[in-house]
Amino acid sequence: MIIKQRVFKGWYGGGGAMVKSFSGVSVIIIISLLLSNCTSVGNTVKVDEATAARLRSDVTIYDSKQLSGLDYKTVQQLNATACDSRENAMDQLRYFAHLAGANGVAKIKCDKFLGPIFMQNCVTTIMCEAIAIKVGTTAAETEKTEKPSGIQIMSQGEGFTLGKLPIVVTSYDAVGEAKDVEIIFSGNYIAKGKVAKKDPENNLAIITFEEFRRTPNGFSIFPSYKVKSGQNIYIVGFAGETQAGMNPAITEGTISATEGPRGDSRYFSIITRNNMPNGGSPMLDAQGRIIGIVSHAPDKAASAGAGAHLSEGTYFALKNTALLNLYPEIESMVNSDNEPPLQPQKISDMYGACVVTVVAK
Repeated sequence: MIIKQRVFKGWYGGGGAMVKSFSGVSVIIIISLLLSNCTSVGNTVKVDEATAARLRSDVTIYDSKQLSGLDYKTVQQLNATACDSRENAMDQLRYFAHLAGANGVAKIKCDKFLGPIFMQNCVTTIMCEAIAIKVGTTAAETEKTEKPSGIQIMSQGEGFTLGKLPIVVTSYDAVGEAKDVEIIFSGNYIAKGKVAKKDPENNLAIITFEEFRRTPNGFSIFPSYKVKSGQNIYIVGFAGETQAGMNPAITEGTISATEGPRGDSRYFSIITRNNMPNGGSPMLDAQGRIIGIVSHAPDKAASAGAGAHLSEGTYFALKNTALLNLYPEIESMVNSDNEPPLQPQKISDMYGACVVTVVAK
């Protein structure tokens, strides 16, 4: 069981500042809380003792001397915030590393500050940064690392928030037959979610979650029938493997056809210019509105009889029609106004934190 701790992201990073007085007494002052549309709360979870004990065995912490003699690859950056206990911060780092598919944590740097985490009674706040690493192992060791007892991950994928509703749109592939899931927002904030609706035929699912701090202000929707072939699009998500809690990237592309495999009118055919998008990632127009959900790549389409003539970099995105049919409550989020286009970086800044990792167990 993972219990969420509510910490404002602004306390660590660009939204806040830490100041030491000249008397030597450390105080934490909130200068500002810069809240973007989908800003999540901070990067801390409470790992229960049973899970922590298993991860202490399965995820190794390496010092710099040990690291120099290892054959490893870096998986992702990690950070954790703990109340009073450095060991609690280490447990969090192991947990986040495990979610990222790593079996080690290295290059740990921790700072201690006098004062509480927001809404917690702490004498000191401990903030740690590290990297998750994948150390070369034997087949038996790899199986042990990837499938530790008691923490069975059924599947993992991407999703995104919509409007002010506490819902996440994702692919059916990400949740399968699971009923309960974890939603990992940027900053490694974890919310418990329930799979509310599924549409296996269209590879689509809706997750509901408990509201936190404030209802997130996610994407709006642009009608799919107004999208034209040749139109520029943007996909916000993680390239390749989903990186839990990390900031997603923006991928540019083009609508190559308003039909999918074998003329399937449910899909757009799209060509991306750089990174391969993951299923469940939101596809946006130039104004940052949802026009589709990334569904699958040529290899999956070919197995469904789409043929082998598809060019490299071609993917398919499900049109909004299926989403509106599955969850008609979001009809009010449709925005077909003629708005000015946004720069890609602006779209990324505004909506990057609306993209989440979905973990089904």
